[in-house]
Amino acid sequence: MNTTFTVDTRDIVKCAGIIERATTMDGLTIRHDYSIYSLAGQDGFIVGGRAPGRIYNLHAGRDTLAQLLHKYVTSSPRFNVPTYVGLWLPQDGTIHFDIVDIVPNVVHAIDLARERGERAIYDIRNASDIFV
Repeated sequence: MNTTFTVDTRDIVKCAGIIERATTMDGLTIRHDYSIYSLAGQDGFIVGGRAPGRIYNLHAGRDTLAQLLHKYVTSSPRFNVPTYVGLWLPQDGTIHFDIVDIVPNVVHAIDLARERGERAIYDIRNASDIFV
């Protein structure tokens, strides 16, 4: 099945802003509509690996990364449950894009992470990684 990729300038502008914000915050979670998902004051655990992630060099530049983020979001699967796109920067000069779920229960989150071959989950309340 062939998928046509289209570029909407407004979406690229949104993505450029997301890249800018993610790089100043060392990460960010967004919805498929490019709205920023606030994790402040929430409980739950972020589990990645719903779909293959992508890793890019930050030296590619904000505009290039914005186009790559747009392409990743528009080509990523949308399931019957809310999914999000996580962006994180592991301090090695790269940025990671990953389709993530927010799971309320730590045991379920750890099980899901292990199923998906993830190395860690993110504890929203405590702003810390839990290695699995």
